[in-house]
Formats: sequence, structure tokens, C-alpha cells
Amino acid sequence: MANEPGVLLEDSLETKQAPHLETAIPVFAVGAEVGITQTIRIETLNEFKTHMGSFNASQTLHVAVRSFFDNGGAFCYLIATSQWVSEIPKLKTVTLLVAAGQDILQPVSQLCQPGACLFALLDGPQGSLADENLAHYPSASHAAVYYPWLSAEWAGTAIPPSAVMAALYYKTDKERGVWSTPANIALQRDLSPLSSVTDEQQRQLLHINMIRNFRGRGTLVWGEEHWIKARPSFGISLPVVLSILSNETFGQFSAHSCPSLTHLGHGRVYARHSKII
Repeated sequence: MANEPGVLLEDSLETKQAPHLETAIPVFAVGAEVGITQTIRIETLNEFKTHMGSFNASQTLHVAVRSFFDNGGAFCYLIATSQWVSEIPKLKTVTLLVAAGQDILQPVSQLCQPGACLFALLDGPQGSLADENLAHYPSASHAAVYYPWLSAEWAGTAIPPSAVMAALYYKTDKERGVWSTPANIALQRDLSPLSSVTDEQQRQLLHINMIRNFRGRGTLVWGEEHWIKARPSFGISLPVVLSILSNETFGQFSAHSCPSLTHLGHGRVYARHSKII
């Protein structure tokens, strides 16, 4: 637009592309016997083999990591469970705390505080769903328990379901969006439940996320529920959403926004998946 001779004014609208943010970023718990003493980021199974020296199908961490990548996981961190409380807060993008066969209840209780935007994936008992096997699990909205453990022809030991679920959280966020729940999804690579779950157990144990085998459909994740004995919450990995909102690239949000946002989503943004669709 020309207002004066020799002067040309042009209107332009500058658009900025929103930054790509990874979600559902997991930390795997590592037992002391493995010998890992520092934080390790793993992006492929081959990279894991390089760090470990080889792949041992009889070790829980090894089968957990393979199952994670087999089912669509992108990358993960490996940190000794004893170092979680000191090291995980340094990783600002991490959202998922993965048991991977370890007992992580103590560090989870310390890490999953209001504003932390962390969510824990716990392994159910390796045995039956008897009351005594479920008694030690906490009542908390920051964790989900998965049952049963899994088997595969290539695995020489039981596979912790939390490792597979970490991959499915990532895959669901990427393919469906962070508002979707990782439910009614088939597991890959011929993974099978080590224990059967009956319809009656499914109805009674609403606070446990079941992995079941269905004829013609394979092994499916039945639903997504938080461990709250009195009133289960159902649905998406809300901490992932909150982590995105609290990312510094969004300016007006901060980590301190998480407590207020959490209570808004609790019990309302979740949707029960009670049938195979």
C-alpha cells in the first residue's frame, strides 16, 4: 500500500510453527544387580545391547526394554531405582515412571507430588489376584497398575507389563493424541498373558488394568484406570497433558499450574473402556 511517493508499506502476518514436543517419556527402574550408576538414554534396542554388552533374554530389564521397543516405544531413560529421587527431577521432560519389574512404590511416593506432573506405571503381582497379593499397592491417582505379567517365545523370563504399557502410552499420544487413552490396543510380537483373567475378576477389580487374550483379536489392553480403591478414575495419561502445558515454551503455564489443572481433570476427562471396540 503506497501512502506517499516512493514509500511502500506492506502488511504481513508472521506465523510461528508450534514446537514439536515429545510426550509420554519414560524412565525405567533398574535394579542394583544390573550395575548402572548413571542416567542412560536409550533410543534403540541395539543401543541398549551396546551399553549392556549383549542381550540376555533371562534378565528382566533386558526383556522389558525389548518389549518397549517392539511395541512402538521411541526412547527411554535407565536410572537405578536407588537414584530416582535425586536424578529424575533433573529430567524436565520425563512424565512416566516405569517399574519394569522393580518395586518403585517408595520413590514414586516421593516424586509424584503436586506440580511434578509424573505418572507411575506399576506391575501387578506375578502370581494370582489374591487379596494378599494386592494389599501393598497404594491408593493414589498418580499411578496405574497392570496385570498380568507377559510371556513371549524369545523371552527366558516373565515380561513386566509396565514396560509394554510405556510404549503404548507413547504410541497412543503420537497416533491418537494425548487426549486418548491407551486401551483396546493389541500388543505386538506375540506377547501373551501369563495368567488368565475372568470376566468376574474384571468386574470386581476395577482398580486393576487388565491385559487379556481375545480370540481373533490377540492380546489386548482392556482399559486404563488409576489405582483409587474407593473411586477409580478412568482415562488418558493426564500428567502427560499437564507436562505439555507446563513446558516453558507455552510461557503463561508453569510447573506450578499442575495442581490446579489436575483437580479440574480428575474424574472428568477420563472415559471408561469396558468393552472391546
